[in-house]
Amino acid sequence: MRIFLKDIASKLLDSYGSGLADHCIVFPNNRSILFFRKYIAELIDRPLFMPSLQSVSSLIKGQSELRQAETLQLVYDLYTSYLEAGKSKESFDEFYFWGEMLLNDFDDIDKYLVDPRLLFSNLADLKEIDRKFGSLSEEVLRIIRQFWINFEASNMTDEKSDFLSVWEILPEVYSSFTYSLRSKGLAYEGMILREQAGLVSSEGSPWCSDTPMFHFVGLNALNKCEKVILGQLHKEGRAKFYWDYDPLYANDPGHEAGYFIRQNISAFPAENDIRQGGSQDCSVKVYSAPSDVAQAKLLPSLLDGKDAGDDPNETAIILADENLLTPVLNSLPESADNVNVTMGYPLFQTPVYSLVHQLLRMHKNKIDSEGMAAFYYNDVINILQHQYIAFHYPADTRELLKTIKRKNLIRIDRDSLLSNGLFEGIFGSDFNNRTYLRDILNYIIDLLDTEGDEEEVPSSVLTLQQEYIYSLLLPLNQLGSLIEDSGMDPGIELYSRLIDRMMRKLIVPFSGEPLQGIQVMGILETRSLDFRNIIFLSANEACLPESQSGNSYIPYNLREAFGLPTIRHSDSIYAYYFYRLLQRAENVTFVYNSSTDGTRSGEMSRFLLQLKYDRSYDTSFKGTGFRILPPAKVKDSIKRTAAIKDAFESAFLSGSLARPLSPSAINTWISCNMRFYYKYIAGIREAEELLEEVDTLTFGNILHEVMKQLYDPFTGIAVERSQLDNIADDRDRIARLVKEAFRSLFMQGTRTEIRGKNLVVTSIIEKMAWQIIMADKRHTPFDIISLEKNYPGKLDCQVNGSERKVLVGGTIDRVDFSGGVHRVLDYKSGGDSVDISWLDSLFDYDYRSRNSAAFQTLLYCELFLQNNEGFDLRPALYPVRNIFSDDFSDFFNIKKGDHKGTVRSYIPIRDSFVRGLKQLISDIFDHNRDIIMTEDIQKCRYCPYNRLCNRKS
Repeated sequence: MRIFLKDIASKLLDSYGSGLADHCIVFPNNRSILFFRKYIAELIDRPLFMPSLQSVSSLIKGQSELRQAETLQLVYDLYTSYLEAGKSKESFDEFYFWGEMLLNDFDDIDKYLVDPRLLFSNLADLKEIDRKFGSLSEEVLRIIRQFWINFEASNMTDEKSDFLSVWEILPEVYSSFTYSLRSKGLAYEGMILREQAGLVSSEGSPWCSDTPMFHFVGLNALNKCEKVILGQLHKEGRAKFYWDYDPLYANDPGHEAGYFIRQNISAFPAENDIRQGGSQDCSVKVYSAPSDVAQAKLLPSLLDGKDAGDDPNETAIILADENLLTPVLNSLPESADNVNVTMGYPLFQTPVYSLVHQLLRMHKNKIDSEGMAAFYYNDVINILQHQYIAFHYPADTRELLKTIKRKNLIRIDRDSLLSNGLFEGIFGSDFNNRTYLRDILNYIIDLLDTEGDEEEVPSSVLTLQQEYIYSLLLPLNQLGSLIEDSGMDPGIELYSRLIDRMMRKLIVPFSGEPLQGIQVMGILETRSLDFRNIIFLSANEACLPESQSGNSYIPYNLREAFGLPTIRHSDSIYAYYFYRLLQRAENVTFVYNSSTDGTRSGEMSRFLLQLKYDRSYDTSFKGTGFRILPPAKVKDSIKRTAAIKDAFESAFLSGSLARPLSPSAINTWISCNMRFYYKYIAGIREAEELLEEVDTLTFGNILHEVMKQLYDPFTGIAVERSQLDNIADDRDRIARLVKEAFRSLFMQGTRTEIRGKNLVVTSIIEKMAWQIIMADKRHTPFDIISLEKNYPGKLDCQVNGSERKVLVGGTIDRVDFSGGVHRVLDYKSGGDSVDISWLDSLFDYDYRSRNSAAFQTLLYCELFLQNNEGFDLRPALYPVRNIFSDDFSDFFNIKKGDHKGTVRSYIPIRDSFVRGLKQLISDIFDHNRDIIMTEDIQKCRYCPYNRLCNRKS
């Protein structure tokens, strides 16, 4: 296999020998410099001085006294010039996004030597075109006319007027901006290139006069500034050119891969003809994969098979989508001993990125409550659970998380979080864009330095974590200094976006031997390099060529007319990268993601389609698939083993832990045997979740507590209508009791301010409590017998062939006495009804319209009677959602069957109800009855155990 850079090294050594030390060899990037140095070292047989090796960018920028500034500073200076031009008073935050876009446009204008005064002219008067652009070709004039004809007065819109108003001041903004930068000794890249192109063309001493000869190796797309500099050196006889191409595309005028090469060969004739190993020697295989991760999982078979060859030093894995780096590194086989990752590890995939992101988000969501800083619970939890925090302070973290969940703290005051030095820095310090993040990260670095148990945490891991943090601290300090020096005052929103942009661009470099083993690289790193075996991942359209968003303030047709780069320009560059890889390779494997999920089209790259129909390449296409099995089916029933039988026995029938069956437990059994088993027998606790808004259970509990507080002073005495009027009229007291109950039951006694939707909830509960009082006025006078009182009871039931006394019990919301009848009253805050289809439907496992509220109230009646024999009583229900209607009634109504009609007393239906109740209890403890899941999937939607039953969806 012939290698382009090695052949160039050999040619240069043969031609110049030791004299090469005085020359400068220029490459497209630093990676090709590294490989060239290796090849030249292999070829020499005696010591000699290495020539100057530079990238084309570093060569030109190294001749300027101007320093390339950071993007943030450039955009801020551009913003200052924009304001001075008097366009508007928009904030820096609003300007930043399109300021970056305008900066890129100015960069292109300079690199391609465009006169900004001509480009940004307002040519609404078409007669001015010939006068201003008389030197341009007719085709270019046609494009310009076609664009500006849209801005005739008869065709003007508000959007076009806004565009023109900005367009007209851009020459002034450009001039002011570049002048300001030059006065500070700063510049952007295009500005430096334009300066150097002007210097090389001016009369005086030659450009880089101390270098007698330049050798330009493997370049492709050159901007106009670079062409001017290379042209002048060529004219002076101080430049030689070595182009890397294949005649297959270079000699085809219609082939986009050779678009720039053809220009280069014409302008700067080559000194070499090194194109050995044409495409006809290359075997190309194209695989489709069903996902991104599946592409990475193909690597072991591709590397171990015949497609990969035997020498890992001649193999490259190229990632068109650099987000695949992590799955690729995790998928490499153990046999891949040496791997060099050229592209580095993205910082946004490291723990330090997630920590900084959460810290900034926490401060953005922070509020001041009653003069004290309070943080949103989700932000605090995410920080406490972060590996940097939880690992170093596990006890403090666990205790705080437990407290937050137990007390349902939605807003957490600062003082309750300051349990150690790190937490004081995180939660106790106000946000400062100069010091806040830096101080926290330095604190964590110190913690990593003091780790003692290397058996638990390898030192290499700690070093890696420290490297992540160090890689962020330097640019963080630079950003802070820039903010201070420029005098800007970015709010936390803009600062967060700036930090996020900065972190997404940061790369943590890998250490190792860069010239040994399998090379993992991005497509830009492949320039001028050759490999025998290539595995190319994410060869999808939009990745290859890379999708260009086209963000520019300069319209496409004007960019085309003035020779500025367009999407076609970018596509030609990627086409060259693609076809150049095939020139000397022997085995090339492309893998693309065929999935059409979301916005993905699942299309292979257009370049692969070209290969498919190009007979010059030996290309085969294969599909890959993975057998995906459904998750293991959870059994719909559980057999009662001896252990399960004992568990039922000890839970409710005998032993020190036996407890009474509550109405809610029996309702749970009827609704779903499996849920009853999980909760009451297996003892699987429902997951504790923080509730930002009140759920139905807590809503009902708050209403119950308010009614208890309102009526508690009247227990044991008669309540008159006038007393209820007094209670109802005191709306402030009702509101105060609601807030107290809300804080006690939902906010666990914290004094954090009630906000948002929870204010609506408290208002609804106030109205419901008031409406209950209004409904009670119909029954005055009445005596309150009990409020929220527990009533125990027993039932003689047949359990597995023998009679057993089964404990039952429950808390009755209210019992009152009026007109000679005791009323057992249950409040319901949901959409419950007083209608019962037929009495036995209350015990029907499969009846979807079963009235569980009626069952519960009738069971309360039975419990009350067992404790107070001889009383007449009736069940009553206050479904509070319906209590506002004029025809509201608290009487139950049985629609059909033997007991059809209004239930005015529990006594006539007692025997039938108790009989059905006993049968239910017998079912619960029946050894021969399987524990089964409900067949009604709708019941599983909000069940806390739906994951256990594989019914989450």
